[in-house]
Amino acid sequence: PGEVGVFAEEAVARMKPIGAGLGQHLEDLLGVEVALGSRLAPERIGLVGETHMQCVAVEFAVHRHRLDAEVSTSADHPNGDLTTISYQNLGEHWHSLPDVSPDSEPLRTAFLREAVAPTRFDRIGWVAETGSTNEDLLALAAGGAPEQVLVTDLQTAGRGRRDRVWTAPSESGVLMSFLLRDERDVGPFWTIATVALAAAEAVSARTVVPCRLKWPNDLLLDGHKMAGVLAQGGDGVVVVGIGINANWNGQRPDGVPDHATSIDEHLPTSAPGEAPTTVDRVAFVADVVRLVDELAGLDAASLRTRWIAASATIGQRVRVEVDGGEAVTGTAVGVDLDGALVLDGSAGRSVHHVGDVVHARPA
Repeated sequence: PGEVGVFAEEAVARMKPIGAGLGQHLEDLLGVEVALGSRLAPERIGLVGETHMQCVAVEFAVHRHRLDAEVSTSADHPNGDLTTISYQNLGEHWHSLPDVSPDSEPLRTAFLREAVAPTRFDRIGWVAETGSTNEDLLALAAGGAPEQVLVTDLQTAGRGRRDRVWTAPSESGVLMSFLLRDERDVGPFWTIATVALAAAEAVSARTVVPCRLKWPNDLLLDGHKMAGVLAQGGDGVVVVGIGINANWNGQRPDGVPDHATSIDEHLPTSAPGEAPTTVDRVAFVADVVRLVDELAGLDAASLRTRWIAASATIGQRVRVEVDGGEAVTGTAVGVDLDGALVLDGSAGRSVHHVGDVVHARPA
């Protein structure tokens, strides 16, 4: 057989060469098949001693977070790796370009591993469907698994606090769990709060109204619930799951209560003639993971300050409902260093470590 060489070069719209280099995650290489199109003129095929060409298998890799497309040659080839190409003006942040996000679970996983490096979460996976991401990571934690993240398009057995059912149409939400091995001694509330706060800050970076936190674990947009958090575990291990309504595309899913909302209902409006704006879920997940990694380096006092700044509850007249039917009403005046909610009521000041909060007026 002859050698395959460069048989023609031409400009590719919206693409430009940016150099070559191997990706760091060789296990993420995806085998693909490449063939010359039948419409190419025969004289443009620069093969030595061959009049035709069959398909050849090559390897395709994602190089870090710049989406460099690579085609590797043999180890002893004098020219090394072939030149890579990338989206025009890609810069350093691929996630700012939603039209180049991956659209399959293996690619999402590969993109995310590169996008969040270097963080403590070098193990991250994205699956099409599972019963519960929390249960999956709890099972791994029981076997001594390290910290990691699991994302899914669809959960068939998702649950919220007090065993409430959480459902969302496939690919309409961001359903993810973090396996955390807390060694910082900040307490369970702030370990869980790192995920809620990270998600809230990632949402606020995209929406026209800020995302607020309702104690203990709900995320609100314009006073409407957009996400909830559930934590499970023990003995130094906690799995924190979060379910976020991301893209409803103008159609509220069946069975969703009126007080719920989604991120895409609060994005900047598209210009006339443009497609409706939606959340790039891969980029969003990458932002949340990076923020969780950042927040995990803070102490309880710093987390408390940042949480209060995003709180929808502090300063509100609220009712705290606890197990057993008891309810306490008062004004939320703060959270202590353990994360407990502090109320001023008619009977004086009270501190609450658990309970459901009902805001007396929209937050």
